[in-house]
Amino acid sequence: MDDVKFKYQPAWIIIFDFFLSFFLYGITIHLLARDTDFSIPSCIFYLIILLMLCYLLPWTIRMLLGKPAILLTNEYFVDNLFNRKIKWSNISSIDYEPRRFTRGFDRLVINLKNPDEYFDSPLKQILYKFKRLYTVNDISVVLDFVYGEKEEILQVARVYWDKSAGL
Repeated sequence: MDDVKFKYQPAWIIIFDFFLSFFLYGITIHLLARDTDFSIPSCIFYLIILLMLCYLLPWTIRMLLGKPAILLTNEYFVDNLFNRKIKWSNISSIDYEPRRFTRGFDRLVINLKNPDEYFDSPLKQILYKFKRLYTVNDISVVLDFVYGEKEEILQVARVYWDKSAGL
């Protein structure tokens, strides 16, 4: 089978980039004003916006360079949103989880046979164990930032997964 590429959803990424950059600019002007002292809430808000931009700017650069958000090869499921490369043989299940209520994101949920292989650093292991307290899923791929029908992405991923399992 040929590799299947799913592009980034440019509308969401550009909108988020625009608003976060606008807020970052506004907060920077506010913090640098002479008559404004550095209050703790404004500094915390500034850091949150800055951290969000640290996620979104690489997505924007990858999108502009033409790198796919999700790449399905015969050997790997490649998630370029969070730089994960997962062997098909290590995937125990793939499911679609729609957004809950009016908030959240549509997700492609991947459970692993051997999750320790992907959470190799101490920080990743601690975050993974904390995440296991509130969800049973190992890896979630946010599909709202990926161009295409959610069910189509799931079906194509399952075809690759079934092929790797020899089904």
